[in-house]
Amino acid sequence: MIAAKRLWRWHLAKEKLTKAEQALADLEAEEHRLRDAVARLEQKMREAPVSDEPEQQIARMLLEQELYMARRAWEDFLQWRVDREAVVHQEIQRHLWEKSQLEDDLDQQLLAAYERVAAIKRQPIVEVRNKSCTGCNLTLSLSKLAEWRRARELVYCDECGRILV
Repeated sequence: MIAAKRLWRWHLAKEKLTKAEQALADLEAEEHRLRDAVARLEQKMREAPVSDEPEQQIARMLLEQELYMARRAWEDFLQWRVDREAVVHQEIQRHLWEKSQLEDDLDQQLLAAYERVAAIKRQPIVEVRNKSCTGCNLTLSLSKLAEWRRARELVYCDECGRILV
């Protein structure tokens, strides 16, 4: 059970690291989205006809306003991103350190078992709650629960094959 709990803490640190890296990628994607929106509106402005007709003048003024708002949103995002990116980089460094510290305490056989299950299942290690595997939500047999409680090594769910913690 102790080995499984260490593996569980390592798994949680790994998931936190993945989420922080995804947050960084999301910031990049949002910047590209906003920049592309500004570029499309600038292209529309270049293609918009200049005319003396009131309707076309109004349409052009609305387009100018939309472009102004898009540029403003992009600039505001860039300012906000600098602060957010610094925080995310700190989180990544902290999670990397935590993961490496926990990984140093893990046996290579545990990591190999984790990787085998991870190759098949999206969530390779799950908790036992209310006498059930939280991976497949099926109740564990009494013998499996007893094995899980006294376990010195990893215990796997009979139904889904995930590692139980």
